[in-house]
Amino acid sequence: MKQISVNLNKNYDIFLGAGILAERLLNIDFLEATKVMVVTDATVYKLYYEEVLAVLKKRKVKVFCHAVKGGEQSKSLKDYSRLLNTLAKHEFTRKDLIIALGGGVVGDLAGFTAGTFLRGINYIQCPTTLLSMVDSSVGGKTGINLTKGKNLVGVFKQPLAVIADARLLSTLTQSEFKNGMGEVVKYEILFGGGFKREDLENPSENMLEEIIEFSINCKKKIVEKDEHESGERKLLNLGHTFAHAIEKIFNFSVPHGFAVIAGIKYILEVSKRLNVLKSGEEEKILNLLKASHDKLDYLNSTPPKTVLNAIKSDKKSARGKITLVLIEEIGKCKLHDISFKELGDLLPWIQK
Repeated sequence: MKQISVNLNKNYDIFLGAGILAERLLNIDFLEATKVMVVTDATVYKLYYEEVLAVLKKRKVKVFCHAVKGGEQSKSLKDYSRLLNTLAKHEFTRKDLIIALGGGVVGDLAGFTAGTFLRGINYIQCPTTLLSMVDSSVGGKTGINLTKGKNLVGVFKQPLAVIADARLLSTLTQSEFKNGMGEVVKYEILFGGGFKREDLENPSENMLEEIIEFSINCKKKIVEKDEHESGERKLLNLGHTFAHAIEKIFNFSVPHGFAVIAGIKYILEVSKRLNVLKSGEEEKILNLLKASHDKLDYLNSTPPKTVLNAIKSDKKSARGKITLVLIEEIGKCKLHDISFKELGDLLPWIQK
């Protein structure tokens, strides 16, 4: 097992390994919690809830469970309200605990609820997907969606701990695994870990843990410098401006990791047209993207005005501009403010 410490005003540890979930849940300090709410989704409930329940019973805490449907539709005001009322019904206090057992949707919903119920209670992230292990469970961003756009309501709420048990990834479908690789590819382009397409397409058990550790450490370093995304942390949005537009336009039917991969492809084209991308990098990056997904043209038949309107609803937009993460080369990206007019002028070209 590897232990990665995240050093912020409120420090916490990320535990990474195969088969560590039970041992960690038995030994992590729950502080003064006497009640635990396990938030999960219907699929993960069937796979792992009984195992988690058996462990928690040994802790002599009172255990409750709140299961939501899978998918982005559960990151809603309706589901948030249901979870709040469930906590209130069972008389949870500020000293009690939420455990997020699931992918990014469950982690975001549980974390946002933990950050706002009674003005804040503790929670532990137990990610069950590759995407949530390498990205969404780390860094303290939580939130829910509105009709207008993704993650428009949220708080920064750091967990008490993160337990990344790589064994849980064995039950993922190939498609869901590749979806998670979308965020891994993002980290490779941002920080240059030296991973090649073949490393990411079919990793061995040891290689997979190395990939997860690399991604977590990349995010840890950025978050420690810029917890609340006032500067350098914005780099982690590589591909996400277009990804969120894709998710909104297609009513969240496109998985997040695949949307990120397509979003990076569009940013690659923007970087090229703005003379930022270095010669010889385009082919290498396009090849790397295919380690996750080879459908890179979701927006090609969407009117540019529709794309631009979706981008305008992004929470990162302000005063007629949005900050994009442009690519110079693998391992070197930079922030670039662009007006909606300038971006609108580029859209017909990059969609060809």
